[in-house]
Amino acid sequence: MENTHLEIFGRILMSAVRDRAIRKYDSSADGKMKSKKALLVADVIQALNEEAQHGVRNVVISTIDNVIFNLLFMIESGEDSINVIISDGYDWSGSLADLSDGLAGEMFGDEGWIEQYSEFRNDGFDDFT
Repeated sequence: MENTHLEIFGRILMSAVRDRAIRKYDSSADGKMKSKKALLVADVIQALNEEAQHGVRNVVISTIDNVIFNLLFMIESGEDSINVIISDGYDWSGSLADLSDGLAGEMFGDEGWIEQYSEFRNDGFDDFT
């Protein structure tokens, strides 16, 4: 994929939002986080068998993806007058929504942001939008 402003945004979104959220869930589920809420999550998850733990993790990842999809769709459709401007610090700036004919769909598929930039690839739940 070409390293365009859209791709730079996608790479940042996948690492700073998607991957960070998944890592936080994994740390909570593994009991590595020590807040009361995180410890409760760990107790619930660790009480499940391995297959159920994997299923819950897939649902969590799918939910994270759905939230990001909805955010991108909101930006793309101009709902609530939200416009994300990208500037490269030099001589270019533009609207994120104008860079794609289907911003919300940029995440998915073999050439999508998840496959290209995320530390965590899809586990078969990529149509959960």
